[in-house]
Amino acid sequence: SKSSFERKSAQLRYSVSLAGIDSRLSLRPEPHVSDRLIYKVRPSANFDYTLPVTRDFGLVITGQIQDRFVEQQRSRREYSAATAGTGASVDRPFLSGYQVISVPRLTARQSAAIKADWRATPSGVLSFSIERSRFVADRSNASINFTTGTNGTPTPATGSAFAFSDTFTQGATGRGGVALMNLGASVVHKLDTGAVSVRYRFDNGTWRVVAGLGWSHAGGGYYDTSEGRFRTLAITMLNPVRVTLGDITTVRPQTIRVFDNSNREVDYYDLKNYRLNTAASTPRPIDDGLTNGKIDVRRTLASLPFPAAVQVGGLARVKVREVRREQINWTYNGPDGNAATPDSPAPFGMTKYVNQPEYYGFRGLPWVSLYTAWEGMKANPAHWSKTPAQMVTEEQFRLNNSERLEEGVRAFYAQTELGLLRNRLKVLTGIRYEETTARGEGVSYDPTAVFGRDPDGTFAHTPAGARIRKPEAGAAGSMEELRLMRKDRGTRVKGTYDGFYPSVHLTYHLKDNFLLRGAYAKTYGRPDFTNLIPNTTIDETDFEDNVPDPDQTPGRIN
Repeated sequence: SKSSFERKSAQLRYSVSLAGIDSRLSLRPEPHVSDRLIYKVRPSANFDYTLPVTRDFGLVITGQIQDRFVEQQRSRREYSAATAGTGASVDRPFLSGYQVISVPRLTARQSAAIKADWRATPSGVLSFSIERSRFVADRSNASINFTTGTNGTPTPATGSAFAFSDTFTQGATGRGGVALMNLGASVVHKLDTGAVSVRYRFDNGTWRVVAGLGWSHAGGGYYDTSEGRFRTLAITMLNPVRVTLGDITTVRPQTIRVFDNSNREVDYYDLKNYRLNTAASTPRPIDDGLTNGKIDVRRTLASLPFPAAVQVGGLARVKVREVRREQINWTYNGPDGNAATPDSPAPFGMTKYVNQPEYYGFRGLPWVSLYTAWEGMKANPAHWSKTPAQMVTEEQFRLNNSERLEEGVRAFYAQTELGLLRNRLKVLTGIRYEETTARGEGVSYDPTAVFGRDPDGTFAHTPAGARIRKPEAGAAGSMEELRLMRKDRGTRVKGTYDGFYPSVHLTYHLKDNFLLRGAYAKTYGRPDFTNLIPNTTIDETDFEDNVPDPDQTPGRIN
C-alpha cells in the first residue's frame, strides 16, 4: 500500500536481527526433536526501497526473510469417571492418563514485492504490483502417553486391583499402557502465494474513482513423507502392563511406575520394552485461486446547502479451492517379515536428541525418530506391508476427500452520505445487491453399481431372486468393488442465491466529546466451503439422489 510518491528522493530502509528464546540462546547447532542439529537462534531481515524515478513515476521494492524457532511442550492430564469397577464418579474422578508432547516449530517466511506508480493525471494514479511469498512451518513431534486403563478388574484376576485417591492412581494389572510417538503430528505446513494487481485512483475533490483488478494463487498444505518423515508411529509396550501415577500435582504426576503381569517393574525408558506396530501419513494438499475486480465511484454534491455525496460501485470475484487428502498406513513386519512377531523400535531410536532435558522435569525420554523410521522403510520396504483391506480403506478415504469448489460473486451497491443539522447528524444509507453462484464437485457413491441390469434397466436376478453381481465387481470389500461404487468427483452441482441488503447508519454529535450512534442492516453469513461440497449416495430402492446441502443458502440477519 506504500506509494512511491511518499518520498522526494530514493530511500532505502532495512533491518537485520537475531531472535531466540531465553532457554535456547546458544549460537551453536543444538539437538532438535527431528534428531538433527539445528540453530535455535535464527536470523531475520527486511527492507523497503522507494525510488521516485520522475515526478510522475516511481517504484517501491520490499522484501522480508524471517526465521524463528518456537519451543512448544505440553503436559496433559486426563481424568475419567463412572467406569467399570473403579468406584469413581463425576464428583470424584481419577487420573487415568498423562501425556508429554514435544512439538517445537521452525517457521520461515520469505516475501518480495514490487510496485510501480504512475501519475497519469494530476488527480489520478495508476499502480501495478507483483507479490510473491512463502511460509513454511516445520513441526516435528515426539510424545509419550501413560494410561492406567479405565477397567478396575485386573487381568489376570490374581493381579493387583485398581485403587485411587486425589494424589495417586494405581491401575489394575494388565489394564494399562505406554505409547510412543502417536500424539500430535510431525508435518510441514507450506503456503506459496503469488499475486498480481492493477489499481487506479482518481480524486479531484468532487469525483473519486477507485478501480482495481487482481489475481492471486495460493498452493500448499500439510506434508509428511514427502518431507522425509512419518506423521506418527504407533508404538506400544511389548507386554500387558499396570501403570501407577503418583504424587499428582496440578502439572503432572511426579511419580510414574510401570509393572508387568508378574508385578515386576518395567523400565519405560528402554526401547527394548516396546514394539513398533504401524506408521501413518496424512498428506493434505490445498490449492486456492482468486480473481477479482471492483470499482467505486463517488460524487460530492457541492450544490446542496449541507454536506452530501452519492456513491455507487460493484465487484466481481471468483474463488476456486481444490482439496485432496489421503490417509496412508503401513504395518511394521520387522526383519523377519512377520507382523505377528513383535519388533522393537530401537533401530529407529534417536541418536542426536538423546538425554535431553524436557520441560516438567523429564530427561532422556525414549524418543523414536520419525525420520529414521521413514528412511528405514525406503531402505527395506519388505519390512513393511499393507493388507488389501488397508489399501481399500486408503483409496476410499482419498475418494471421499477429493473436493473442488468454485464460488463466483457479483455485487452492486448505491449509497448516500448526508451531514444534517449543521453537520451534527451524519447519515450513511444505501442498498447492496449480491449474487453468489457455487459449483461443487465431490464423490459419488452408488452401491448398486456392482449389480447387473436387464435391458429395461431393472436389476438382473437369479432364478432364486437374488441380484446378479457383475464379474468385474470382484469380491465384497475389494478394490474392484470400490472403483465401481465410488467415483472421484463424480457429483457436480451448481447453486445460486442472491438478495438485497439495505442499511442505515446514524451518528449524532451531541457534544464534541459525546456521540450517539444507531444502525440497522440486513446482512448474511456465507456457508462454509465444506458445507457446499456435494457427495451423492444412490439409494438401492428408489434410485433418487440424496445430495446433502448442494444448494445451501446463507442465513440472513435483520
